[in-house]
Amino acid sequence: MLESLAEALNISLPFVLGACLATYTVNFARGDNRGSRPARVALALSCLVGLALILVRATGEGHIPLSNAGEAMSFFAFSAVVVYAYLEWRTGTQAMGIFILAIALVFQIFGTVADEGFTPIEPILQSGWFAIHASTSVISFTSFAIAAVLSVLYLLLYRELHAGRPGFIFRRIPSLEALDRMAFRAIVVGFVLLSAGMVTGSIWAHEVWGHYWSWDPKQCSSLTIWLIYASYLFARVRRGWSGRRVAYFAMLGFALLVFTFTIVTRLFHTVHKFS
Repeated sequence: MLESLAEALNISLPFVLGACLATYTVNFARGDNRGSRPARVALALSCLVGLALILVRATGEGHIPLSNAGEAMSFFAFSAVVVYAYLEWRTGTQAMGIFILAIALVFQIFGTVADEGFTPIEPILQSGWFAIHASTSVISFTSFAIAAVLSVLYLLLYRELHAGRPGFIFRRIPSLEALDRMAFRAIVVGFVLLSAGMVTGSIWAHEVWGHYWSWDPKQCSSLTIWLIYASYLFARVRRGWSGRRVAYFAMLGFALLVFTFTIVTRLFHTVHKFS
């Protein structure tokens, strides 16, 4: 019964996210950045259906649903919606929903297509540390992805404004200051969660292999990513940097993140699969 319910929720999620994206698209076309009640309701429904799918899978499988590619992509999509909801709540603007929700919808479609149903996991993953380590890591990656999107939009808007020819799209997104502020908040969330993921991963590794650090390629890449975002926060908070300079930091960190999960995984032996 639980597996059937999970399948129904998994199939319905792309439609729910699609409807949510449609409401944000309408608002965007109208130039309504301050938000509408239908959009907020659709966003809340997307969060609830995504959470329900995770809880049903976790109950039926007996572990957090991050044991295969389909589950990882669905979890990423859910995380993107939740992190965006947080940013919308903090900033009071819905203008960025069309961009972030589009990313979430794409990941959810792939997650639905790649769904394998309830699957057992390896004994090594049957640990409470796996749930904390994997979930915090994936949500941190989502936050960094959102920050990268915001940084790209910041740079494009900056270029158009200084060229004196803002276009249709960029007259509808927030100001440079708002984009900069949202990217900063997304990176703060991502950095805190990445730090938690690295710490819990080290504790888990010590329990399994007897050491906290093994120079695994993913560990080294994660440390490099952590240092880049730590430099971002230091430059922002202590040096007063903002705008374009820190936007490049955000894009560099996410580029390395993408490199880690596309190239490093394929070229090097690593104990990590999806997180």
